[in-house]
Amino acid sequence: MYKANPSKYELCIMDIQMPIMNGFEATRLIRKHELENKLVHICILGLSADGMKETHTTAFKVGMDQFETKPIGKPQLLRFFSAHKRTMQRNLQGKPTGYSSSDSSNEDTADLKVHYLLVEDNAFNVKVMQSYFRHHDRISFDTASNGKEAFEIYKERHATYDLCIMDSQMAVMDGYESTTSIRKWEQDNNLDPICILGLSADATSEAHSKASNCGMNYFEAKPIGKQQLLRFFETAKRQALKKHSTTGPCPPSPPAKKLPPPPKI
Repeated sequence: MYKANPSKYELCIMDIQMPIMNGFEATRLIRKHELENKLVHICILGLSADGMKETHTTAFKVGMDQFETKPIGKPQLLRFFSAHKRTMQRNLQGKPTGYSSSDSSNEDTADLKVHYLLVEDNAFNVKVMQSYFRHHDRISFDTASNGKEAFEIYKERHATYDLCIMDSQMAVMDGYESTTSIRKWEQDNNLDPICILGLSADATSEAHSKASNCGMNYFEAKPIGKQQLLRFFETAKRQALKKHSTTGPCPPSPPAKKLPPPPKI
């Protein structure tokens, strides 16, 4: 049904325990179909009577955007509709005037050189990131599949990264704890704080507060679009240039905020 007319649907509520094909496998196939056909990422809310941590982890690994334990109430559904409707509208606004589909030919991004650390446990989301900038040879990234791995990689190669994109919900160590560890290590070693964009399927004010409290600079609800990422890259690079043009210790990270709107061209 989705494959026959994907543009008809804005989001999907997917039960996990079903005969013939369960919700995990259906989500995997949907994400694969989107990637192969360059379709817009549909928001998927997974539902299950099984509230165990393993089920929750698997939901995000296969590509679900949010997970809730049954039964789900009307207020929860309305919050899901509202949060993901806003995100979809941002991602469907289209490219600003003057933007070329060939990234390297775009005047505003041709000189943008970024190497970042992507912390993401969902292989599909990693492939989406790769597809965004496959024509832009000056944007590259390393990956970590959980917060603990990210912390260890960052400690070893921190000087090579311009910024970090951190998923919030991950097994082993989540993005909030990983960011807290990174900020403490930076402070202990008198290092400039790296700019961190936190991503989460949870768009509530509580999640935003957690992002601020742990030291993330920016926070966005999933899915995040290419234009939002470019704005983050440009903003982070400008901040880094300002920071390195001054002397003295770096100030603590400000509360996490939304990405700025696209510049007028």
